[in-house]
Amino acid sequence: MIKFSLKCNKGHEFESWFSDNESFEAQSERGLVACPFCTSTTIEKALMAPNISTRLKKKNASISPPAPLAKQTEALALTSQVIEHIKQTTDNVGDKFAEEARKIHYEEVPARPIWGTATAEETKDLVDEGIEIVPLPPSPKEQN
Repeated sequence: MIKFSLKCNKGHEFESWFSDNESFEAQSERGLVACPFCTSTTIEKALMAPNISTRLKKKNASISPPAPLAKQTEALALTSQVIEHIKQTTDNVGDKFAEEARKIHYEEVPARPIWGTATAEETKDLVDEGIEIVPLPPSPKEQN
């Protein structure tokens, strides 16, 4: 695995892990690498310092402990609350998300907050059309 420093065309910087450089290139070309801040799929590698391993570095390396379990539990609880709030205060349009988002964007129907599912290709097309969308992560409850 390799960690790349990435940057979208809007200037947001973030990091992501890939199996290798070819994996990054293939996913990027297919529009599968998206900025977590604005969902832009125009991504390039940012300048990053190489990670060169030396004996001295290994000898002095320290591993920082993971966040305490209580903080992790609190973060998961807050994430669940946010996701549940979004789902309770918006309309679930299911797999018709892309279609409904376009209707709202082009003012064919009254504007309203919606959520649903879309394929990677549908998501890319929406972003290319200038339709603002935000990916909703799965609820921690749904992952278990």
